[in-house]
Amino acid sequence: MTQASALVGTWKLVSFEHRSNGQVTYPMGRNARGYLSYDPSGWMSVQIMRADRPMLASRTWSDGTLEELRAAVAGYLSYAGTYEVDEANRSVTHHIDVHLLPNAVGTHLVRRFEIDGSRLTLLTAPAAPNGSLEGGRLIWERVA
Repeated sequence: MTQASALVGTWKLVSFEHRSNGQVTYPMGRNARGYLSYDPSGWMSVQIMRADRPMLASRTWSDGTLEELRAAVAGYLSYAGTYEVDEANRSVTHHIDVHLLPNAVGTHLVRRFEIDGSRLTLLTAPAAPNGSLEGGRLIWERVA
């Protein structure tokens, strides 16, 4: 099985952390939830959210306050587009076609990846010169 074909499927988020200068933070909280899908024809999508996002008092987007809507958007990440795998560098590039944030449309996100059994780890940045991980580390578990 090639690395590209090993990515195909649906993955559930296990952990999302960010490391910088020896500090670990959790951009979407320690209990972040999410799904990542790669299909065999080269399309992908990802959704990640804070598990503790506050409910909108009105229960509808159109009647939400600016503070409620800001919290809802700040606690959610979603994008979709095409992807391509670089087998030699064990990386996958996400070509963003739609994104919650307009500025990200048309960008390209390179992620190093490791697959170990039913676990997929995506790394958002290269290792630091000393070999330590800097940037994001997203761990996913295959669900389909």
